[in-house]
Amino acid sequence: MKPEQVAPGLVGALYVSFSILAWGMNSVVMRLAVREGLTAGDMTALRYGTAALLLAPFAFRRGHFPVGRIGWPKALALFVFAGVPYNMAVVIGVGYASALDTSAIVFAAIPLATAILAYFLTGERLTPMKAKGFALVLAGILPFAVKAVTDGLVEGGQAWRGHLLFALAGCMWAGFTTLSKRWQSDPWEVTAAVSILSAVSMPLWLHTSAAHLEAIGLCSLLFFAIYMGVLVSVGSLMTFQRAVRILGPTTSGMATALVPFVTWIGGEAVLGEIPTFPQLIGMFLVMAGLAIASRASTTPAPASPMHPQEPARG
Repeated sequence: MKPEQVAPGLVGALYVSFSILAWGMNSVVMRLAVREGLTAGDMTALRYGTAALLLAPFAFRRGHFPVGRIGWPKALALFVFAGVPYNMAVVIGVGYASALDTSAIVFAAIPLATAILAYFLTGERLTPMKAKGFALVLAGILPFAVKAVTDGLVEGGQAWRGHLLFALAGCMWAGFTTLSKRWQSDPWEVTAAVSILSAVSMPLWLHTSAAHLEAIGLCSLLFFAIYMGVLVSVGSLMTFQRAVRILGPTTSGMATALVPFVTWIGGEAVLGEIPTFPQLIGMFLVMAGLAIASRASTTPAPASPMHPQEPARG
């Protein structure tokens, strides 16, 4: 008997909890990688290079390597929105702003940008409840934006640069999830194609010496490769898909609202990054808005910036 048949609610909760922990701590791990001396190119190569090695056998079995049934035009479009350009925006941004800023702004930008795209592409209008959720999300972003602008004007801080990059990354991921859903793409094929195309493109953008990598050490590099390339890019895809099948898209989507909370706890414990009181209020507003917007949706909530979400099953 499968575990899902014994206690489906518990198993589904474990699956979605793993995904939330992986996504929430991802901003913390990226911030830690910056402190260790890894560049944006290093982190992008570790993420997609490791994921590509794991997913290449799957892509070979599906045929038409590496794009599968998606086809080259669609695969290249998805690569632009969710591959190297997207990841570069995030990892460059973490060099300017805190882990909590990363998580809160990226996860806030995704549903907002997705709603705008849905309106222009399909004419879909916001329900009153979803509009209220998005209003809370926007209100939650304000404390982060105000602090970044104030620090920039008074102290010469550059967190605002990170915020702009996070907003750009969220918009890119919204385009990615919108296209994936519109084209009814298989999430495993999408992830494999984006990862492999990103890894193949490394000679075009990865220009670095091995000297600083030697200083970081093999153990640290293996940790970052396993976390970003295995746990986040591949592991969370599997667990969240299974959570959606067991718990449903609405419940699973609401659970992703906890990601900024995980980032807050992890950022304080690992990095010593303590947010201000207004930022904490903003974080809880973002979480509440995401939960309300997900509950109001009749279709699956926007996918995490870690992977495409599988369409809901009846």
